[in-house]
Amino acid sequence: MASPNFRSVCGTHIALASFVLAGLTGCATDQAITTGSLAEPGRYMLSASEKNWHCAGLENALQARVTAIAALRQQARSNADQGAPTVSALFARMFGKPGDDNPALAQIKTERAAADAYNDALKAKGCGLVDIEARIATANGQSAI
Repeated sequence: MASPNFRSVCGTHIALASFVLAGLTGCATDQAITTGSLAEPGRYMLSASEKNWHCAGLENALQARVTAIAALRQQARSNADQGAPTVSALFARMFGKPGDDNPALAQIKTERAAADAYNDALKAKGCGLVDIEARIATANGQSAI
């Protein structure tokens, strides 16, 4: 079960990420931003509008995903350290794959797929590549080395 502090922190990060995504296209209209979707597990497909973003927009979107991944990793560690909150979660821990009862791990995969897609788009547009793991480490207050 998530602690109240994580929910408020994660909610803040998600709200911040949404705000960043709204501002990164540079439009001041009330139109909703269409984001991509998972084509298959671990593979994020950019939307048509995301494909038109310039380097700064892609960079901002990638950073929002990095911030979300950092918060989710902290939550995943917290979930793993806690006892199983339900009997079904206990069975998942005993007989399932590692992390089966930890929804934060599944969300990390989704966020990472999107970050990788943004990074690929940055490379394709000649904007360079971002060291995503170094950014996540920095977001978690660890050394980027």
